[in-house]
Amino acid sequence: MADKIDLLSLSLAEIDRFLADLGLEGYRSSQIKRWIFKEGVTAFDQMSNLSKKTKSLLEKNSFLSRLKIEKILFSSDGAKKYIFQVDQENTIESVLIPDKSRLTLCISTQAGCSRGCKFCLTGKKGLSRNLTSSEIINQVLEVKRDIGKEIRISNLVIMGMGEPLDNFENVKKTVTIMLDREGFDFSSRRITLSTSGVIPGIKDLIESGLNINLAVSLNASSDKKRDVLMPVNRAFPLKELIVMIKNYPLKKRSRITFEYILLGGINDSLEDAENLVRLLKGIKAKINLLNFNPFPGSKFSLSSPGRVLEFQNFLMSKNLAVNLRKSRGIDILAACGQLGGKG
Repeated sequence: MADKIDLLSLSLAEIDRFLADLGLEGYRSSQIKRWIFKEGVTAFDQMSNLSKKTKSLLEKNSFLSRLKIEKILFSSDGAKKYIFQVDQENTIESVLIPDKSRLTLCISTQAGCSRGCKFCLTGKKGLSRNLTSSEIINQVLEVKRDIGKEIRISNLVIMGMGEPLDNFENVKKTVTIMLDREGFDFSSRRITLSTSGVIPGIKDLIESGLNINLAVSLNASSDKKRDVLMPVNRAFPLKELIVMIKNYPLKKRSRITFEYILLGGINDSLEDAENLVRLLKGIKAKINLLNFNPFPGSKFSLSSPGRVLEFQNFLMSKNLAVNLRKSRGIDILAACGQLGGKG
């Protein structure tokens, strides 16, 4: 196995070159990519339109990696959490979220996270390592195999464990495969990447031309509060972050999503809401409000229903697009900020 190439670690162009070097025709490469990404096969002998000779050649020189599912947890609200073992020391988590006509898969990009957001369990655990592109892709493949080919994942959100822009090259390779017709063939409108506000990474994302949806985990409207809640703000303060966000290319009818977790008595006052309105002036923004999701050892409390409503109504009165999100999978530690707790 050591001398074999994991086809899932390669870009689509690299797969083409590798197979060409083995002496396979171009149309064979298209067939093989279809078997891998569309059909989700786990072995070359499942590729029924390939000759025995071709299958043997592939088997001798390459392999298809997999992720081991350690556990699947089911929430009472329909969400489903997958716990994958990526090595002897680390597990990662993905969450499948059904919602009316949509089926959204939330995937991870790191084992842990270095950014240390105070309201996030993953951040409290620290960073073990970046995931490889094959480990990110395999989350999608394993979930697709579990639910069956007849059920389609409609939306992909890169909002699981880790800061995606701290693992940009592997995320870029993965998203490119997600978007390509010979890969997973997702529309760019159906993929959203969430960042804590890593400015150089946002610049890289802009320059990549991937043109997927961008979500920014904001959670405070002043540097004073955000410095405490999100240490990333000390390196990339709000004024500089907003300037970079204004450069992000938006498709027609698209907006930048700002995620704002309401923490009781911390960031949920009318003054916070007023600051948020000023901060986002001139940006085509959508604000996702989310009440805090507690986890073992967390020191924050939920914002009261009345305070949440007051905060939401104030933003709406200023003509901002606001969505009050209902957390999914709280009972299995699958909600925003809870990943890494296993459940």
